[in-house]
Amino acid sequence: MKNIKVEPKWKNSKEQIWADHFEKIVSVEQLVAKSPSLFSHKRRFQFAMAVAAIFAAILLIPSIYVRSFETSIGERVTVTLPDGSGALLNSQSSISYKPLLWFSQRVVKMSGEIFYTVKSGSSFRVNSSNGVVSVLGTKFNVFSREDNFSVTCYSGMVGVEADGVDPGTTLESNTRLFRSAAGNFTTERSNLYEIKNSWVENKFLFKAEPLKNVIDEIRRQYNISISYDETLNYYYTGNFSKLEDPLLVLEIVTLPFELKIVLRDGVYNIVN
Repeated sequence: MKNIKVEPKWKNSKEQIWADHFEKIVSVEQLVAKSPSLFSHKRRFQFAMAVAAIFAAILLIPSIYVRSFETSIGERVTVTLPDGSGALLNSQSSISYKPLLWFSQRVVKMSGEIFYTVKSGSSFRVNSSNGVVSVLGTKFNVFSREDNFSVTCYSGMVGVEADGVDPGTTLESNTRLFRSAAGNFTTERSNLYEIKNSWVENKFLFKAEPLKNVIDEIRRQYNISISYDETLNYYYTGNFSKLEDPLLVLEIVTLPFELKIVLRDGVYNIVN
């Protein structure tokens, strides 16, 4: 057999062939060899960010977690706070607080009318749109609707902060702070301001209160529709029990002004 010699199609040297066709493969392998460290750094960064997010959530949750309670017209609800303090909500009232922060700061936010029985302990603050009430341990009532604001202290002592109220104002037992007919805040101490005379005991107590406010309170308590002239410019003072028939209650508060009650289609109309 004759010797057969196969001539390659390429004329380049083996070094040139390696450079042209295989060098890139080597460079890719080198890159892959380095990639684990890059992936490792990325994973560590992602883990650190996840841990930071968890800690941020742990710190944030107590400040954003809020418990809220609300009553409708004619409804009353008792709320027991984390330390055993009590809040009795009158009709159309609301209260909220942060339970996870409670034992570091006893603070509630409210609207409407609420009677509080506060356990002794650190400062207890009631925030409303009209003012702030602070106590250590006592029984008191806060009324805050629209621009109407009053505080009645039944036992212990409370401090009141509000626009138009002298700085450092405190109320002792049987003392009430309210806005007078002249529009200024005043304080009055009287045996009338006892729990037995309060709405908690199903009593109505009004002292120089605009008649419109009195009628609105009766509407809330009985969940009835009342129509009256918005221009009524009377002030009412009186103390009486919450009767079963709202018509009798309306007659009590309108009789001194010679107003009449006409019941028509389920609406109590107050007319001259």
